[in-house]
Amino acid sequence: TKQLDWHPLMYSGEEYDPELPEEVVLLAAGVYIQDDRAEIAVVGFGDEEECWWIENRVVWGDFDQPHVQLQVDDYLATKWKHPSGAELGITATAVDSGHKTKAVYRFCKTRAVRRVWPVKGSPTPYAPLVTPSVKRHYGMTTFNVGTDTAKDAIFSRLELQDEGPRYVHFPKPVVNNLRTGFDEKFYRHLCSETIVETFERGVYKRRYVKTQARNEALDKFVYVLAAYDILKPNIPRVRISVLPKAKEEPAKEYVIKPAAPLVPSLPVRPPLRRRVGGVLAGGKKWL
Repeated sequence: TKQLDWHPLMYSGEEYDPELPEEVVLLAAGVYIQDDRAEIAVVGFGDEEECWWIENRVVWGDFDQPHVQLQVDDYLATKWKHPSGAELGITATAVDSGHKTKAVYRFCKTRAVRRVWPVKGSPTPYAPLVTPSVKRHYGMTTFNVGTDTAKDAIFSRLELQDEGPRYVHFPKPVVNNLRTGFDEKFYRHLCSETIVETFERGVYKRRYVKTQARNEALDKFVYVLAAYDILKPNIPRVRISVLPKAKEEPAKEYVIKPAAPLVPSLPVRPPLRRRVGGVLAGGKKWL
């Protein structure tokens, strides 16, 4: 077994100004449904899947109730300020449908145009991160999430020491705004599972087990990665479409060279002379 230490993550918090880092060009969300609440994580993505946690939010109440769904919907419509002057909203959201299933399906069905997708965790070992379900529910496609695969990806990211591709950034908690969900409890929940490897009747097995009762932060991150994987965004193209500074950058100049002829040029042949009644055209006799 191997347990990831949460202390270094908690002390690695950064200040985002004003609300989003400059490198973020896309926001994805994961919604984890429980009996009495819906927990929401918002994560920003940049080049090569480098990501920044932005906010955690809890909406209290039974998700079967319409007023609770409206509160979740209002939060998913939030805009965040980007240093470029743009305001970014959430591009894709994955909602856990393993609990309050019918309510989640109805919620996602009416918001499919906003890329709000129902997902369900699958314990199948080595399953793909995301696979469309064979069955359609409420006339829409649902998605199965390989939870072990997602957690492998998460813990490999959390172990990275250098900023760059796939690195995970965390914000410093700020008391005077909404960014207050990054306390010790959050980091403990994020690192609350470990791999246990066993041999049962000669067969190697590995599985994730909890080291404490609650793991909401980890589950939310699983759903965020699922939303990003379903979307499969082209980040450079997204940057140009949503950020003003990216639009203002001059386009690269390309020198267009004339194409080489496909067939080498041949010498021009002289025109043929026709024989007319034994006399060549031009008045000379045919020899």
